[in-house]
Amino acid sequence: MRIRDSRDWQSCLNSIRRRLNYVDFKAAAGEVEEGTLDRVMGIAVEIDQEIAEGMLHTVVSLPEPEDVSSQLEQFAAELEMIRPDPAGVAETGFVGQAYRDLFDVFTPVQRGLPAVVETFKVYAEGGYDLRDETADVLKEALNRLDDEPQVALRLAGEAGSLYLRGLGEVDALLLDEGAQPPEEPLADWVNAIGDVVGGIADNLEEYPLGEVELARDQWRAPDDEERIEYRRGKLARLGIVEPEIQTLLLPLLAPQEHNLSEAEREAIIAAGPKVVPRLIAIAGDDDSQMETSISGGEAPITAVRLLGQMRAAEAVPTLLEILENTDPLAIIHDQTLQVLQDEMPDLAFDMAVEVFDRATNIDLKSDMAGVLAKGGRGKPGVFERLIEYFRKEKREQDIIAVYLAHLGDPRALPDLHEAFRRADNWTKVVELEEAIVNLGGELSAAEKQKSQRVSAPTFPGPGLARRPQPAPVAQPGPVRVTKIGRNEPCPCGSGKKYKKCCGR
Repeated sequence: MRIRDSRDWQSCLNSIRRRLNYVDFKAAAGEVEEGTLDRVMGIAVEIDQEIAEGMLHTVVSLPEPEDVSSQLEQFAAELEMIRPDPAGVAETGFVGQAYRDLFDVFTPVQRGLPAVVETFKVYAEGGYDLRDETADVLKEALNRLDDEPQVALRLAGEAGSLYLRGLGEVDALLLDEGAQPPEEPLADWVNAIGDVVGGIADNLEEYPLGEVELARDQWRAPDDEERIEYRRGKLARLGIVEPEIQTLLLPLLAPQEHNLSEAEREAIIAAGPKVVPRLIAIAGDDDSQMETSISGGEAPITAVRLLGQMRAAEAVPTLLEILENTDPLAIIHDQTLQVLQDEMPDLAFDMAVEVFDRATNIDLKSDMAGVLAKGGRGKPGVFERLIEYFRKEKREQDIIAVYLAHLGDPRALPDLHEAFRRADNWTKVVELEEAIVNLGGELSAAEKQKSQRVSAPTFPGPGLARRPQPAPVAQPGPVRVTKIGRNEPCPCGSGKKYKKCCGR
C-alpha cells in the first residue's frame, strides 16, 4: 500500500469503527471457536495499521504543521471515544469473549495515543535528531516524567520518530536489562508507539517516508525544478554549498532508479581532491544511507564507489566507520568492504590493523582480515594475526582461508590441511581446497576422496533444482565445484547473504 493511494484519516476511522462494531465483528468471527484468538490479534494488527496509515496520510497531505497537528489530534480524540458495544460485552459465548479480548488489546493503544500523535507531529516537523538512539531519548523521557510530563511526551514522540526512521526499537531498548517496567503513562506511550508505528517501521518499502518535504514535492508539487532545489538543500545541510560542486553531485541524489551516466561519473572523478570531502560527507551520512532517503540509499553507495575509484586516502576513516556501524547484510556495507579490499587495501592497511586488533565483532574482524590480507603482503605481523584468528574462529575458517591465500604465505598450509580434514561443510571444503591449491599445496589421496564425497547443497527454484557437482575423478588437476560467493544472495531464497544462511 502506498500512501499516495491511501484514504484520509476519516476513512481510516470509519473502518476502525466497523471492525469494533459487535455485529460486524461477530459476522467476521464466524461460528468456529478454534482460532478465535488468532482472529482477534489479526484484527488488532489491522486496526494499528489503519491508525498508522491515517496519521501518515495526514502528515504527507496537509500543507502546514499546524494543520497536521490539528487533524492528528482530532483523529486521536475520535479514537479515544470508541467504546465496546454493550451487546458484545453482555454476550456469554466465545465470540463475546473474543470481542472483549479485542478491546483488552485496543484499550492500551487508546491510552497511548498521545504519544503516537506526538510521534507524527515530530516527524512532520523534522524535530528529531538522527544522531540519537531511541533508548537514550526514552530514558530521558522517563527521568522527566514526574516533573515535566509534557517534555516527557515530546521526547516519546522524538523516540517514535527515530523508530519510524529505523533507528532502534522503542520497547526492548527502553531500560537496561533487568530493570522494572516503566511507570504509566510512559508504558502505554511506548507500547502504542510500538504497535502503531511498528507496522510502518517494519515495512519501510511499502511506505514512502524519506524526508516529509520530499514526499510533499512528489504529490503536491511534482515540478522537477522544485525537486532539484530540494536536493540542493540536502547537499547544503551536509556542508556542500558551492554551486558548481552541487551541480556536479546532484545526480547522486536522484531517485533510486537513476544511475550515474559515464559522463557524470567522469566529471565527478575529474574534479579530483576538491570533491573528495563532499563525497565523504555523503557516504558517511546516516540519513542518506536509509532506504527511505531521497535516493533510496543509493547516494552513499555511489559515493563509496567513486571514492574507491579515486583512491582517496582521506576517506579511509569514514569507510571503516561505515563497516563498524552498518549491518553486514546491507549493500553499503558490502560495497565499502569491496572498495577497501580491492581498490585501496594499501591505503587502509595501518588503520585496518588497529580495527582488527580491537574488534570483538566477528563480522568486523573478518572484514578487516580481508583488508590486511590484500594490503599486507610481506609486512610483519600480518600472517601471525591471520593464522591466530584462523585457529580461533572455526566458523570463519572458510573465508579466512581465502584471505590466507591472498596473503600468499605457504606457512599457512599445515593449518589449512588440518582444517580441511575436520571440515563437515561443503563451503568450507571448497574454500579450504582452493586456498591449499593457490598456496602451492596438494591434497592427499584421502583429502581428494573427501572433496569428491562432500555434496553441494541443493536449492529449489524454477525448473530443476540446482546442484553444483564436483568434477569427474578422471579429470586432471584439483577438484572444482561451482561456487556461490559468500556475499551473494543465498539461492535458498531467504533474502540473506549466502555466508549468513546456507553457507554457515
